[in-house]
Amino acid sequence: MPLGFIPSEGRWNNRLFDTASAATFLKGSLVALNGARNVVEYTSKMSSYLGIALGDSANSLPAGKVLVAVPEDGCIATTDVAPGLA
Repeated sequence: MPLGFIPSEGRWNNRLFDTASAATFLKGSLVALNGARNVVEYTSKMSSYLGIALGDSANSLPAGKVLVAVPEDGCIATTDVAPGLA
């Protein structure tokens, strides 16, 4: 079963961003920008998210970059839910 979010419906803009050197997010993670404008994994303490990571931070090509699906108004993302949670 794949984990993480998948851009599903609507117009998503795929954009290349720099990643923070200590970033550890995986493909499908919600990501946000930190104070240095680098992509980091979204946490509940952040006020907004940027989009969905389309690759892992550790295996990025080119190094230090990640492709992010950034949603426009009306976009929908889907995810699998583990059995017993829904």
